[in-house]
Amino acid sequence: MSEAKAEARKPTCSQCGKPAIGEVGGQPLCVDCYTKLQNAHVAEQNARLQHLRHAMAMMNYSEELMWSMVGLTPIARSVQIPPMPATGPVTLNNIKLDNSVVGAINTGNVRDIDVNLGQLHAAGLDKLGDAISALTQAVISDQKATLEEKNALLEQIAFLSSQATAGAQQRKPGMIKAAIGAIATTATTITSIANAWRACEPLLKKIFGIE
Repeated sequence: MSEAKAEARKPTCSQCGKPAIGEVGGQPLCVDCYTKLQNAHVAEQNARLQHLRHAMAMMNYSEELMWSMVGLTPIARSVQIPPMPATGPVTLNNIKLDNSVVGAINTGNVRDIDVNLGQLHAAGLDKLGDAISALTQAVISDQKATLEEKNALLEQIAFLSSQATAGAQQRKPGMIKAAIGAIATTATTITSIANAWRACEPLLKKIFGIE
């Protein structure tokens, strides 16, 4: 089979038509749509947690009201309300995150990248860690990229940095290639990010064994 025919037979994302890297519920998805789906699941979970927190708070209020009405001291502890995931100021070790961008970009991805960078440095992969850090910083600081482009890039960098810290058996080659391709495509239109990507791309390809 020719290379062109093999390329034509590759599945495409059911949502946007980009090359698919896997299926969810029988639907082929690209790396971008997959990460968007994951983010939607996280948002849904947070909404359910917030609803649960409200219900627990009302239970505690009702209990306190009943005890106050009978004039007795409560004999049971109030329901412990679980905290919401942190969304405030972010403390990082490897990335500088200005307060002005907190809340605008997905700081969860930045946190993940920061943790992965710590693991890379601990493993002696300082050159790769520094390159990923510089790329992340370029994305955060860029003034031309849209918010959607920045968050997509940060998702892809978070994924690639996590795969760089994983063992060879745990890596996902198809998703790795798709993420590298997606970053390369976006970087061609944004000079500051393109410069950082040119330094980072060969190091990532080397650790993943990509020609």
